[in-house]
Amino acid sequence: AVAFKNHVKYHWEPKDDNPFNEALIPIAEEEKAQIKTHLITLMLGSSRNVQLQLSEALTIICSTDFPEKWQNLIPELVSKFQSQDQNILNGVLQTAGSIFKRYRNQYKSQELYKELK
Repeated sequence: AVAFKNHVKYHWEPKDDNPFNEALIPIAEEEKAQIKTHLITLMLGSSRNVQLQLSEALTIICSTDFPEKWQNLIPELVSKFQSQDQNILNGVLQTAGSIFKRYRNQYKSQELYKELK
């Protein structure tokens, strides 16, 4: 899970100023779609330690893809609230908290409202 998180961190949207001082190969769009399709289910079915790492990977992905490129993320998370499993519910809440953390200190603006809509 740690290796996956680090792979996502450096290859989802590679930056020129990476710690490896070399050009990094980005993850292909098809692979990104597969990851986004399975990540939430995998994360919520994992142990607590793995869940934390996968949640961090999800947060990294959301920093570039949410909401424009991952429009079904919130509906998928909301659907998981039907579960009676406390681990799943805690995972959903923790994930939602990490996704929306970036909005906490933003000023009210039309761009913000448009993004959150």
